This record gives sequence, C-alpha cells and structure tokens, in this order.
Amino acid sequence: LWAVVVGVGCTVMVGVVGIIAAILIPNFIDALNKAKVKRSMADMHTVTLALGEYGVEHSAFPAADSMDALALALGKENEPTFPKLDGWKRPFRYQCLEPRGSGCDSYALASAGKDGVFEQEDSSNYQENRTSRGDYDRDLVVIDSMFVQWPADR
Repeated sequence: LWAVVVGVGCTVMVGVVGIIAAILIPNFIDALNKAKVKRSMADMHTVTLALGEYGVEHSAFPAADSMDALALALGKENEPTFPKLDGWKRPFRYQCLEPRGSGCDSYALASAGKDGVFEQEDSSNYQENRTSRGDYDRDLVVIDSMFVQWPADR
C-alpha cells in the first residue's frame, strides 16, 4: 500500500512539474528573444550615432562592405564594445545605398533577426513597417539613422 501511495504521489508531482514547465519555458524563450531584439536595436542605435558623427566630419558615410570594414572606417576597430553582432550573435549588415565618390550619401544597417535570413537582398527595398509582436524572424532595419522596420512592442 505504501508503494502505491508513493507512486501516485510521484506521478502527481511529475505532472505538476510538467505543467509548470509547459507554462514557464515558452515565456522564458519569448522573454529571451525580446531581450535579443532590444539589445540588437540598442546596438544599432550605437552604430548610427557613430555613423552620424562620421557623416558630420566627412560630409558622407563610409562606403564599407562589412562590419569590420565599417569599424575600421569609423576608427572603432580597437574598441571591443563597438557592436558588430546582433542579439543572436550574427553580423549586422551595413550597406551603402547611394555611393558618392569614396563615401555614401545614404546607408542601411540591418539585423536578420532570429532566423538569420535577410528578407531583402538589397536594403534599399525595405519599406517602413512595424512588425508583429513576437515575430522575431523579421529583420530589424535602420536607413539613414531611422528605424524603418522594427517590432510593434518595442
């Protein structure tokens, strides 16, 4: 009889733990992805500030083709805090949209989001769009210091 009581008690306990895990794990994953979006957006803001300073000094933005080249052009190559990766640890994409001489008149900075796949090959194709809450696969995009694609629950 004692073994039956212990067995039933353990089964109930395992069931309760399973229910709690079923509630907490999705909420934890959602919170983790939301934090990665916010981190990515904050880092993108940091890069746009550096680009703004560069633009004022040089009357153009760098014509870089990677985050490493951008860091070098901005004089940030030796700064370990200069963000080159988004919240999912993938490189941001910097693209010169309007080349002029050795610089750019317009640029885009993007994160591919959770799935790591850019929605547009050419960043100039993004239109202003607030994405759905919880749609972490959507790209985060800044064009000329302004977010043009970002989550609705920012």
